[in-house]
Amino acid sequence: MAETSKKFEPSEYGKQSALRIEAEAASWRQTTQRMMAPPLATPEQVPILDLSDVRAGREGALQDFTEKLRTSAFETGFFLLKGHGVPPELEDAVHYQGSRFKDLSEEIKMCYGQNANGVGYVPRNIRRQPRRSKGNMCECIYFKREYGPRDIGWDKNLWPIELGPEFRETVIEYLESMERMAKLLLPAYAALFEVAPDFFAPAFDGGLIRSRLAYYPHVELEEDQFGVSPHVDTTFLTILSRRESTPGLCAATVDDQWVTIPNLPGHFTVNTGELLKSWSNNKIVSTRHYANAVASERYSIPFFWHPRADYVMDCRSFPIFCNDRDPPQYPPFNYLESQGPAQGE
Repeated sequence: MAETSKKFEPSEYGKQSALRIEAEAASWRQTTQRMMAPPLATPEQVPILDLSDVRAGREGALQDFTEKLRTSAFETGFFLLKGHGVPPELEDAVHYQGSRFKDLSEEIKMCYGQNANGVGYVPRNIRRQPRRSKGNMCECIYFKREYGPRDIGWDKNLWPIELGPEFRETVIEYLESMERMAKLLLPAYAALFEVAPDFFAPAFDGGLIRSRLAYYPHVELEEDQFGVSPHVDTTFLTILSRRESTPGLCAATVDDQWVTIPNLPGHFTVNTGELLKSWSNNKIVSTRHYANAVASERYSIPFFWHPRADYVMDCRSFPIFCNDRDPPQYPPFNYLESQGPAQGE
């Protein structure tokens, strides 16, 4: 198996962030039965954004996209993205690889169990991320690329030899395609933050990628049990590819109602996470959500996107969010000392 990197010691702020996220998740307890079938979200609750004109370089496209992004950033936390340019055949191919991994025996999958780098197989019924009394009814294999002190390249991931080079090559190609697409969103966020269009580029020059090929079997849930329990993401952005006949991703609205996120063909589901919320001095929302069990099995591939693990983020960089009326709520921080501990890294 691949070597593991050294453990990075979080700061006191990082430890407190992890405790805060865990405490918040515990406070969201609601009965599973009440949360089984929330109503489908409306376009106002989960807007649909189109990246086609931005990709084509149409004049005024970035400004138009930014204005449509504003509602999601400051009010809903979620949006659906079409026109993203990731080849549908590549998305299909990586989901196929996920099904191949799922079909391996449990004995073989456990040979690739998650290690200290945060990569590898996580079986269902795990009681963490977030920590809960009942385990998540989801199994997955994690991948990561993290430059910096821990230096976790693709070569330090756990690639099942039983699936041949096609598995590794497809996963890496997909994740790097997602990264190229995600970078197209950065100038729009820069516009919302009222900074130069290339402000975020240095942070994402070799940004941290975490992802997983996830499988949700159709099971009867016990009380207080979910596919993945209610939580917030630790990311800058999460971009999700879903394969499900019945939508199973649910999120909380600003008025504290649970809704089901529609799953439209050719659309990614995007949500902002705690890194972006903290960097914006709590102005960008990070919405709690969960994955439900539905009438059929489900597959999903979240692309968890972060700045470089050691890149220092400071909310004082943005006078629109941090000023005499709105003092900083966070010290300067990086992923390793803030959200990393929440992932158990």
